Amino acid sequence: MDKRERILEATLHLVQQQGFYHLNMKKVAAAAGVAAGTIYLYFKGKEELIIDLYRHVLQRYLTAVLAAQQAEADPVEKIQGMLRAYLRFFLAHPACFSFTQQFLLSPFSFKDQEMQLKLMASLLVFTAQARAQGLVKDLPTELLLSLATDPLNGMLGKWRLGLTDLQRPERQQQLLAAYWASIAGPAATGG
Repeated sequence: MDKRERILEATLHLVQQQGFYHLNMKKVAAAAGVAAGTIYLYFKGKEELIIDLYRHVLQRYLTAVLAAQQAEADPVEKIQGMLRAYLRFFLAHPACFSFTQQFLLSPFSFKDQEMQLKLMASLLVFTAQARAQGLVKDLPTELLLSLATDPLNGMLGKWRLGLTDLQRPERQQQLLAAYWASIAGPAATGG
């Protein structure tokens, strides 16, 4: 792992423990095992570090989700596989989940909307195609994505608090089946 990667990983874990607002470069440097000045070789400051970390986490998550999409031939299985990959990624990487939730509710999220759209372009195109084929409900893309991910995020949050056991495969299946029912279109349900 190179220094930049170590800095990003250290930041991820510090944000999970302390949040954005208690984060400072001295703590990041200590956690990454680098000199404080080294961080500024890679990032102009805290804001750029946090935004770059979000891009890094989003890219990791999208890689997992899009790999699931490419692994399936059947379009319905593609969508369901993407939902499973989303859930499993964040179960395997709880620090990434905590970070993305904090980021999306922070002022930092407004500073990187263009990059978010660029990184998510293939997911947006796929969602539009699925809607055109009737595989998902005829709703605006942002609503479809919210119906697919917001409930999963809510359950992941409950899991992080110890209020549900999402590690159980049968619980994951129940959850994913319920969310699929909320977005499935007529071509996917035979209706």
